[in-house]
Amino acid sequence: MKLDILYEDNDIIVCHKAPGVSSQQERSYDPDMVSMLMNHFVKNGVKNPYVGVVHRLDKPVAGVIIYGKTKAATLALSKQITERKCTKKYNAIICGNIRNLASSSNVIIEDSTYTLNDYLLRDAKTNTSMVVDIADKKYSTNKEVKKSSLRFNVIKTINLTEDNPLYKENSPFGNVLSLVDIELLTGRHHQIRVQFSNAGFPLWGDLKYSTFSKECNQRKGVALCSYSLTITHPTTKKEMTFSVIPSNSIFKNI
Repeated sequence: MKLDILYEDNDIIVCHKAPGVSSQQERSYDPDMVSMLMNHFVKNGVKNPYVGVVHRLDKPVAGVIIYGKTKAATLALSKQITERKCTKKYNAIICGNIRNLASSSNVIIEDSTYTLNDYLLRDAKTNTSMVVDIADKKYSTNKEVKKSSLRFNVIKTINLTEDNPLYKENSPFGNVLSLVDIELLTGRHHQIRVQFSNAGFPLWGDLKYSTFSKECNQRKGVALCSYSLTITHPTTKKEMTFSVIPSNSIFKNI
């Protein structure tokens, strides 16, 4: 698999991660970004190459990802991520007409912008997260429960016709999909996937959080792409934005 490098200098390297590729090394023979980058540096004659993991994208998710080439750059970028001093934007394809999302205590709708607020609890054993009710005493004092917020706009809704390869007879979502533009306000484990699934509008192709996707055998990746990342360069201090066009096959069918 060939690296898709968007930008590289002495401090950072920015890539377009393909779906199915891990952001970091794992105990499998599947391709991962860190190993691919190490090979890239070695082939280009870099002595003692260093690859610093700054943030992660879920394995089935595609999009912009950045790594540090020095420890100092990695630390500076990681601090930006932690302190929410960067901007991450995503495109996603949601099952159903997301405009029907009911207004409730965890949903704020202002003009055409939706803000979704939940509390998530991660289960490391199953590598999943779930939305919990902090009014419940067993969660209200649990320090592992984290607030999770995102805002989104609906780009368009799509009514699938029978000749569309995404069309499914007797779809519980009426063969309607929503293309949305998402900005993360927090950075939680599986945040986008969990929050939309909990709201009743799972992401297309999400085998982990969507029963519909499992039943339809949607195995071409989650319809989610981190299409834009804005950071401050750790050395020059200049604001930089990197962007891609979603490459997942489902985006081509809408």
